Amino acid sequence: MPFSNLVGGSHINTEGKIMTENPPPVIGGKTIEEWEGRWIQVPLGLLRHQPHLREVVGLYRYKLNGQVVALGTGTDSKGGIAKRLSDFIRSGWSGRDHHAGQLIYAHRHQLVVEVLIAGSGPQAQAIARQLRDPMVELHSPPWNVLAADSSVTRQRKSREHARAGDVMSRSRLDVRRPADSIVSGTVFL
Repeated sequence: MPFSNLVGGSHINTEGKIMTENPPPVIGGKTIEEWEGRWIQVPLGLLRHQPHLREVVGLYRYKLNGQVVALGTGTDSKGGIAKRLSDFIRSGWSGRDHHAGQLIYAHRHQLVVEVLIAGSGPQAQAIARQLRDPMVELHSPPWNVLAADSSVTRQRKSREHARAGDVMSRSRLDVRRPADSIVSGTVFL
């Protein structure tokens, strides 16, 4: 057990040896591992609107056959997570103008929905946004498309280029297939 903290995450252990460690990043007072244990399943998922989630912001994730397939943030100051979830089931096109939204809509009856509540207000919005990329990195949801400059995207591209001759990583969705071609819950990976 350390008794003296040094610069850069190093400490001297009880035997007098300098130990170097990189403490896990802390977001909103919790590690990613601690946040990971706080996901809550949403009853009836996308089968109905979730007005009880209007006042809170955070992350949402969708699972299909036990696998996290999409993950994002719901940080709207007026509608919270509920607004983002409803984007995928409303009659308008707003949540389905990208391939992940189309897949979510197509599979809405089969998806398990879970939320990670960061709280309410501007500080909780910032926490939710900070949690997004580490959670995407942790779960590698195949339906997510990240910004080109995202560190997660750079790492994923680096891994893909390391695989000689691999045109498309099997862990990613083939976006060349329209969402309409997905039948009976089959996802082309």
